[in-house]
Amino acid sequence: MERQGDMPGASKKKDSAIRVTGIIVPVKWDKKGKPVRIAISTNEEEEYLIRSDKKGLELYPLMRRHVEVSGFVRDTEKGRAITIEEYVLRDG
Repeated sequence: MERQGDMPGASKKKDSAIRVTGIIVPVKWDKKGKPVRIAISTNEEEEYLIRSDKKGLELYPLMRRHVEVSGFVRDTEKGRAITIEEYVLRDG
């Protein structure tokens, strides 16, 4: 499946399906301190930038929460980026 997300540096490579569990964390802020980019940080110290499409935007209210996500990942100039297909809240 070919996808091209909103991530700078995205190329026309095939995405890889993946399922990861981790914490939603902010990684970029605007001048007022509001998060404008989020990622999922895993227990294995990997970080996946979350693409800001419809599903990705749904995760902003879940910052600092434990989730399991599945989607398609791609390596970009900015790091590994994931397009979220589905997610489940995992903190009790």
